[in-house]
Amino acid sequence: MGEERKRQRKRKKSISPLPFVIAGLALVVLITASVVVDQKHVKQQLAEKGETQTTEESTTKDPAKDTESTTKETATKPAETTTQPESTTAPQDTTAPVISGTKDLTVTEGDTVSYKSGVTVTDDTDPDPQLSIDNSAVKLDTPGTYDVIYTAKDAAGNVSTVTITVTVKEKVVTDETTKKLYEKADAVLADILKDDMDEVHKCYAIWHWVRTHVPWYGGNVDHDPVDQALKGLAGNAGDCYTDTVTYQVLLERAGFECIFMQRSPGIGYHYWLMVKIEGNWYHSDPAPIYKNQFVCFLGTDAQLKWFTDEMRPNYYTHDTEGIPTTPDTPRATVTYKDGTYTLNED
Repeated sequence: MGEERKRQRKRKKSISPLPFVIAGLALVVLITASVVVDQKHVKQQLAEKGETQTTEESTTKDPAKDTESTTKETATKPAETTTQPESTTAPQDTTAPVISGTKDLTVTEGDTVSYKSGVTVTDDTDPDPQLSIDNSAVKLDTPGTYDVIYTAKDAAGNVSTVTITVTVKEKVVTDETTKKLYEKADAVLADILKDDMDEVHKCYAIWHWVRTHVPWYGGNVDHDPVDQALKGLAGNAGDCYTDTVTYQVLLERAGFECIFMQRSPGIGYHYWLMVKIEGNWYHSDPAPIYKNQFVCFLGTDAQLKWFTDEMRPNYYTHDTEGIPTTPDTPRATVTYKDGTYTLNED
């Protein structure tokens, strides 16, 4: 009996500590899980507020152990945001200026024209775009239709153009002498021109009439174009001036554009015309030919140069400034043989 009690007391004294260890570990796990959950909850709340959590480490010294221990302190900072810098490159100007107020014009020969009247230029970026006007083709003393080109340019180099036409009308004649001239010219044209003629044949018919109806006079004549043209139309003798003004009034009454040409001053005088045929300019001389060597009808610059250089020095020497150039080949040629002129079309 006594021995049994001794064994029981011995078993009580040797109870195993394992249950207590397990219970402690479980408690540690619960506490750790709680801390993790709390930290996640804090991070979630900070993220919703647009804040971030940073961890700063601080080092403290344990005086008992004379060793360093590290603890973590948590601070809350606002979340950082990145702003992209605005572009400083200006948009490229690709819009041309706008020209306003242009219109086709009709004037009477001899009038002046104000090409800028009522015309404005605007641009979406340039406050002062430049305007230029090319009216070099206009001949205000010659009836016809001419192009005028307006060009506007802004500071970025954008360009716009507008083209108008200027119609120069024939001046109404009030002078009785000039009326008489036109009446005589119209009478000649009614006799020599036919409805089925093209420009070349009309021009040749007029050239041939002057060449065969105005006798040559070797002396000088007065340079009154109306007086000399009346004499030429009446069949009176004259020189190259008489031939040319007679030829000109007939051509212009027939609707041709002409340029009155003159040999350069200081080397004698000579006159002829440039005539516009089918959009091109040609030389045409109604004066008698030189030793049957050259007939100038709808000729070229090269032909006049050849004749001047090879046959008769300075004969067609003239100021070329503002004078149109001719094509390389003549529109037609005329040959002379045994007192007969023949038109040749290549």
